[in-house]
Amino acid sequence: MRKILLVMNIFWILTSLSCSRTTVPTTDPGRLRPGDLVFQKLNCGDLCRAIHRATRRKGVPEVSHVAVVERVEGRVITLIEAYDRGVARVTLDELARRTQGSDGPAWIAARLRPPHDALIPFFLQELAARLGRPYDRLFLPDNDAYYCSELVSDALLSLGVHIFPRISMSFGQPGTWEYGVWEKYYRELDRDVPQGEPGTNPTQLLSSPYLEILPSGKTPSGGR
Repeated sequence: MRKILLVMNIFWILTSLSCSRTTVPTTDPGRLRPGDLVFQKLNCGDLCRAIHRATRRKGVPEVSHVAVVERVEGRVITLIEAYDRGVARVTLDELARRTQGSDGPAWIAARLRPPHDALIPFFLQELAARLGRPYDRLFLPDNDAYYCSELVSDALLSLGVHIFPRISMSFGQPGTWEYGVWEKYYRELDRDVPQGEPGTNPTQLLSSPYLEILPSGKTPSGGR
C-alpha cells in the first residue's frame, strides 16, 4: 500500500511540475547579434496549424513566423518584423510570449553565413526603411505590404541577394484540411486561394543552407 501511495505522490508531483512550466526565451545578449533571424512556432489556432502542415519540410522544425534582430542593448533585444500591426519593432520578450501554449520552442535563431553576413548593416537599413508598411494579409507579392518572410526576402533582394528566392506557394492540396482552412480565410477576404503564386515562408528560410542554426531558445521555467 505504501508503494502505491509513493507512486501516486511522485506522479502528482511530476504532473504539477509539467503543468506549471512554461517556455520562455533565453535573452542572453551574447547569443543573439544584429541581423540574426528569429523563428517561432506561433500558437494562433487553425491558421498556424494550416501553415505548419502546408509548409513543413523533413528535418526542419515547424515554424510560422520570422523576425530579425536589429539591436542588442544589454538584455533588451529589439527586432523588426511584419506582423498583424504591420512592419514594426518588437522586443524578444514580446515575441516569445506569443508562443505560450505552443509545443515549439520560444524561438529558434539562425545567422547568415559568410560572405552574406558582411551585408547585415545594409540588410538592417532595408528593413528599417520598411517600418510602417501594412501587413500583407493576402500573402501576395509586390503589393506594398509585407508578411513576415516576405519582408526578410524582399529586404535582401533589394541588395541583389537572392538567397531566399520566391518559390511557388503551396497552401496544401485541394481537399485537405489545411487547404480548407485557407479557403475559408480567403473567402472572408473575397479572394481565391493564391495557390502557386510566387512567395516565401518561414520554413523555407529556416531550411536555407545560407543560415547557421544557433542553439534553441527553449528554456524551462517555473512560470512567468
